[in-house]
Amino acid sequence: MIRRIFLVAATLFNAALGHEDIVNIGQHLRATKNRHLTSCSSYPINFPVTTQTIVQWNSGGGLDKEWMNVKNWQYQYLPGVHKYNRVVMAGLRTQATVHCPATYMQADVDVEIRTKATLDIQADLSIGGKLKLQNSAAVTQSSQSIVSIGKMLHLAANYDLSDQARLDIGSNIYVPTPGRLAINGDSVIVSAEENSEMYGWLIYRFGPTGAGSIEVNGGLIVGALARLVIDASSYDWSSSAGTRTLQLIKYSNPPGANSFASNNVDFTGLPEGWAYQLRSETNGMYLDLTQGGNPTTGTPTIAPTTGAPTTTPTTGAPATAPTLNPTSSASSHPTGSPSITTSTTPTTAPSLRPVTSPNSTNSPISDPASSPSNLPSRGESPSNSPTEYVIPGPTPTFVLSASGVDTITNNGSCPAQDIEELVIDGTAYTAGPSILTLYECANINTGFDAMKFKLIGFHSGLWFEIVNRNDRVDLIIKSLDDYSQYWNQVKNSYTGDYPPQESTDNFPEFSWEFVSRWISFRKNPNKGPFTEEDIHSIASNNHISWFGLGKPDDVIQMAESIKVINPKYKMLLYWNSESYWGSDIDTFQEEWLEPDVVGTGNRPSYDHSIPEMRSWWIQHAVEMDQNTVIDGVFADNTREPAETDKSQMIQLLAESLPDNSLKMGNFLRQRDANGNRWRMNYEDGSYFENQHVGPVNQPEHESIIVSMQLAREASWKRKLVMWNGSRRNCGCGNIHPSKIPATCVGFMNVNEAPEQKILDDLNLSLAEYFMVAEEFSYFSFNISPDASCERWRWDSSDLPQFSKPLGRPLGPPLQIGNTFTRHFEHLSVKVNLDTSETTFYWESE
Repeated sequence: MIRRIFLVAATLFNAALGHEDIVNIGQHLRATKNRHLTSCSSYPINFPVTTQTIVQWNSGGGLDKEWMNVKNWQYQYLPGVHKYNRVVMAGLRTQATVHCPATYMQADVDVEIRTKATLDIQADLSIGGKLKLQNSAAVTQSSQSIVSIGKMLHLAANYDLSDQARLDIGSNIYVPTPGRLAINGDSVIVSAEENSEMYGWLIYRFGPTGAGSIEVNGGLIVGALARLVIDASSYDWSSSAGTRTLQLIKYSNPPGANSFASNNVDFTGLPEGWAYQLRSETNGMYLDLTQGGNPTTGTPTIAPTTGAPTTTPTTGAPATAPTLNPTSSASSHPTGSPSITTSTTPTTAPSLRPVTSPNSTNSPISDPASSPSNLPSRGESPSNSPTEYVIPGPTPTFVLSASGVDTITNNGSCPAQDIEELVIDGTAYTAGPSILTLYECANINTGFDAMKFKLIGFHSGLWFEIVNRNDRVDLIIKSLDDYSQYWNQVKNSYTGDYPPQESTDNFPEFSWEFVSRWISFRKNPNKGPFTEEDIHSIASNNHISWFGLGKPDDVIQMAESIKVINPKYKMLLYWNSESYWGSDIDTFQEEWLEPDVVGTGNRPSYDHSIPEMRSWWIQHAVEMDQNTVIDGVFADNTREPAETDKSQMIQLLAESLPDNSLKMGNFLRQRDANGNRWRMNYEDGSYFENQHVGPVNQPEHESIIVSMQLAREASWKRKLVMWNGSRRNCGCGNIHPSKIPATCVGFMNVNEAPEQKILDDLNLSLAEYFMVAEEFSYFSFNISPDASCERWRWDSSDLPQFSKPLGRPLGPPLQIGNTFTRHFEHLSVKVNLDTSETTFYWESE
């Protein structure tokens, strides 16, 4: 198991949370060398005697603010010496320095630096896992130091190397759009042992003899929006004349396109009379500097790979629905001007045109070149990788290369109205977040049916939107953990990410043959037992549920009854963290309740400030889970900030359960700060409800759209998703018409099922679910979970939609305004959130 080391400057929890140590660096650390710094030999590596949950920076205990000084740490040992350490670094004034060698962290741990925090490395540093920089964090490395990273470098911020520094990476380098890797001087070395990806900024500041180097044991994929910045102001131009060649990057096998786009290269410090040319060969990327003549022209030499651009020119494209191939031709520049060898096209053919600015006021998506993105590297995917989309037979219209797409340009209307199907094939696409222009034309066909777009073959982890501009049609691609385009409450609080699920071995069965379902049900014990028909329907038509209304023996008996019919069924203990729920439990004490305080359903509320109550709540759930027919615990009413007693109790329960027990709950909620995504650090997944409910000033429909993204992010990271499609909770019995809730009019005081109303509810909820459906995401629908009522209210098993063949998704969903579409092997579906209209094309009909 990989454990993280985070460096953090926030106030951390003040009570034990479990089995990880959280090390808090104070907000006023200085990164400079302190004049009182003593010899490094005086800094021993102290291993902890016990496992501390929280280890805080002792702001008054140390004199030098040096990482290696144990006196600067609350428990007098260094972060990273224990496998359960957890350290976070974040905040504008959070600065630390490694002045003495810190090579003791050989365990498989990660170091994460967040939000404007900085780390100044002036001595050797070893990290057993990966180093991850987020947002506007920064690392500077100098003083001939050697940094060894056992896994990968995920660089979504700034890493600056100088003064003969060396950075050795055991796996790959991944630089998303906001990341910047700066090589200063001519003696810096950066090496990576696996194929690496550059979608951000690569910056070279030359020394007198040239540039430092990047060495990749494999290849370097360069995204369409990646930028190369070269500052040659300090280069010695007087040493010789003629042509000079500098190798900037060394690689052994270039996968995909390895050249920076010509309009994304900035060169400063070029004397008058000199020209430059950037070219790629099979063993690296070179810079040719030429004095007094034209630089070499021609296309880059790139080893052919699947999905890479070809170098064969093509003729003009047909006006409608062509099959496109990238093209290439030579490009040259006059003497004295910069020259870059790039892939270009004849004027009659479509041209590769990644857009670097949305240039639109009606699009909610921000420019990926200017807004942070935390897209995890392909190397961060769990071993049991996410859904692989089916690649069907028909030839698509747009075939994306590794980094972009060819733009169709014409003087008519686009897309053409008579196109029956417009397929975008992303099988070879690896560039991550980007803005790609599909069409440039005089008239944009805004009435083109969204259902005709079909995405196929894309990697998991991305969100896709078609945006119609005044003169073009753009495909906007963002990471599923990028929420920066939503309203302020979401944008400002949805920061950071959480790791992918390490194992899904304890998850329920899942199948794409039909809609995979779960069910919510309960029954007042005073209304009689569940019938054999009830239990058989629950067990035969669903994969997972929870139950907790009744005495402990009743819960176990229900689980046993279901598993007799379906041994693979997953039954969770329902366990409310707010209210004393269900029948009396012998071990509970009344003094653990808050006086005169009630929770859900007017049930008495726990007093979470009482340690004994919290211990009992955890222990009872653990003991129930030890029964062989109970597969885990579902925690409800969990909406609390992370630092409260209640939240710490919920986390400690998850950490107290065995690895093979399911740890689920009512966790992810779009209207809460950060969507409660932090809980996914220790839970196996989340239940989703009230997806349409948000603050009154939140933009219309954003609540369901953000909920969709939260669910898709969770599935991408291999979490279990229980999506509740119920749009109301309308029980049985006759009540006075004036007391019927508005949402239940037509559903209560009725003698028979309101079939059309139920169908309308189901179609809208099911269409929304299909936009988030991935492996291990399950759907539930009913009018009420009360099994004391008529069967049509609580058991939807006989609805015909659930017996229609579905098949695997052909690709991810596509957003066009507030309309979403998606295609499966046996179904195409569209939902318009503005009108609540849905369209289903079932192959079986």
